Amino acid sequence: MKTVTEIVFTPLGLPHPYELSFVAQYRFVYQTGEFLVRRNDTQQIVGGLARSWTISDDRRHITFHLRPNLYSAEEVAQSLRRLLTAGQTSHSNFTGQIVEIKVVDPLNLELVTRNDAAAVLSPLVMADAVILPDDLWYKDKTGKEQVDWSKTRGPFILESGHFPAQNGEEILYVPNKKHYLYEPEQVAWKILPMALASVPDQKTLKEILSRGPSYCTLRYSNVLKMFSTADSNLKYYQTKPNGVGYIELNRRSSVFSNKAARQTILKKAFSSGFSLLLPELRAFQIPQPGLTGRISLDEEKKRRDQIQNLQETEFGRPIKWSIPSKPEEDSAWHETLVRSLNVPIDLLHETVFPMDKRWKNGEVDAAFLSVGMSDMDPVSSSTFLFSPSGSDADLEDGRLMKELNSAKLSTDPVVISEKIRNVFIEALDQAIIVPLYYVVNRHYYSDQVQLNISDPYAEQVQITKVRLP
Repeated sequence: MKTVTEIVFTPLGLPHPYELSFVAQYRFVYQTGEFLVRRNDTQQIVGGLARSWTISDDRRHITFHLRPNLYSAEEVAQSLRRLLTAGQTSHSNFTGQIVEIKVVDPLNLELVTRNDAAAVLSPLVMADAVILPDDLWYKDKTGKEQVDWSKTRGPFILESGHFPAQNGEEILYVPNKKHYLYEPEQVAWKILPMALASVPDQKTLKEILSRGPSYCTLRYSNVLKMFSTADSNLKYYQTKPNGVGYIELNRRSSVFSNKAARQTILKKAFSSGFSLLLPELRAFQIPQPGLTGRISLDEEKKRRDQIQNLQETEFGRPIKWSIPSKPEEDSAWHETLVRSLNVPIDLLHETVFPMDKRWKNGEVDAAFLSVGMSDMDPVSSSTFLFSPSGSDADLEDGRLMKELNSAKLSTDPVVISEKIRNVFIEALDQAIIVPLYYVVNRHYYSDQVQLNISDPYAEQVQITKVRLP
């Protein structure tokens, strides 16, 4: 059997379905895990473990009819009940949809819903809805529940290797011949973790990919050092914009608990020429409603004027600003941006995230972060920015998350888009976030690899479709 190697430059670690952060982790879950429903190449929801489903006349009951020989209805029920117990994750709001989970028989599972049952289909595609019955979970040395990925029954099953993999330690997965997605010409999938800091430029990347049939996925943005020079001979597939780098202003700090102070940074970033801000993030550039949704030219001008007319305020002390310290990133870019704002600063050359203790205690005032804007589920990708398990950028009364969760109860794309747009406009009005630059994914691949990508946003390389000559 032929083998393709995926070079993983972001920490794969021990993937937890409720705490995923990187494209490689999502791809791993989708290729080794099983789902009731999946998305096809045109992003339509199609059967997965459930070969079909029926919805009752009152639209409050949906029954999934399962394929045999993978997971039983009881095992699926165990997994979904665990997800309900977990409550809100950054990926989906399955919790807000379900009243009851019923096992009809070994091959039929019924979900009773609060609203239109069709609204559960999109959350069931998300990574946290991967089917993981009770016997696939265990407690690690710290007492935290983890998944035994050697026992999953998805499109690929473990042949050799172990988790968590260290840099240079290979993990080999082979096609699951019992899986409905199996085709005889599929290749084995070798995962090779590698530190991105060990790839200082594209010449080195090219040398790594030339060692054999291989590919990798990199987040492409203007702050990564390796993209300061280009290699025209490198082959890659680039997605449309599917993420945004931004400044988050810490409302727990004594500086930015003040809305006027936050708006001052928003206006200065806009004036500096660094910031994309609201008007530039239109729906035709971002593959889903994303940070703005669909806004008219008149509204665009109105919001530009609103930002430019904001009143500025003085700062009582220097702003404690976290500057990313990752070796693969250009910290000078971030530092230049901060200094261009012409405000008193105290630079902290250390990456600080909103879940860190110093952030929660208000000891750090501002940080540079990024978020992916998935076209697979626009509400869930937006949720990461505001949920406690993500960037925790919600307002004190939690109204932004409430609005996003209400969007997840709808199946109407117009309603969903409007709600997401309103959330991000409110976030910008409150100056909680300052969007700065676009992020795209680049799938680099060697000459021997055919990725067969038809999705223009191409967030996930589907290993089941990779072919070698």
